[in-house]
Amino acid sequence: MEKVFGGKYDEITIKERILTADKTRSAVIVRKQNGRWVVIIDGKESKEYNNILKFQFTPDSRRYAYIARTLNKKWVVVVDGVESKNYHNIKNFEFSSDNKHYSFLAQKKDKKWVVIVDGKEAEAPDFYIGE
Repeated sequence: MEKVFGGKYDEITIKERILTADKTRSAVIVRKQNGRWVVIIDGKESKEYNNILKFQFTPDSRRYAYIARTLNKKWVVVVDGVESKNYHNIKNFEFSSDNKHYSFLAQKKDKKWVVIVDGKEAEAPDFYIGE
């Protein structure tokens, strides 16, 4: 991690820098002085989270997503700036090959796993979870 001083922030720690393949968009994951994490995407700052993981742009550079731990210690997936519901755990986020759809596995409070496709829940078969 890299510490940066000055500018809009007195001090930030850079966790990761991401540039799209065509170099038209960028994102930086940073920890602010208060210890909270944000993503700065094309110069616009996200809301604050306790942690941010697995940021990705789609290959066509139009969409983005990441997994974040909220301030109430639940996990969400953020797709194009929109948060999913809160979950106990999240695995295997993927965009479809045409970049139009997304899916991931999410564990609910009752410990049951569900498959999320474009924000809609379906029960996950046990063999798919791999636990």
